Amino acid sequence: APRDELEHVVVEMWSEVLSVQQVGVFDNFFLLGGDSLSAARLLTRLEQAFHVRLELQSLFRSPTVAGHVQLLIEAVARDEAQA
Repeated sequence: APRDELEHVVVEMWSEVLSVQQVGVFDNFFLLGGDSLSAARLLTRLEQAFHVRLELQSLFRSPTVAGHVQLLIEAVARDEAQA
């Protein structure tokens, strides 16, 4: 189950993109049925919601919600440091 609000938002996005009802924070995106097209859709949604750009490879390197949330946090911090 999501441990905080950010994980909850990302879990909801994964659930919608993958058309699955339950997503755990340690579930693997690709084992839940994700592919490169659904990964691109997910990254677009994340970019719109959080105003950060993540590379497609990020999902392959961190294919869990927990890992992806960490990447989002790092991207937001990087963007704030550059502003």
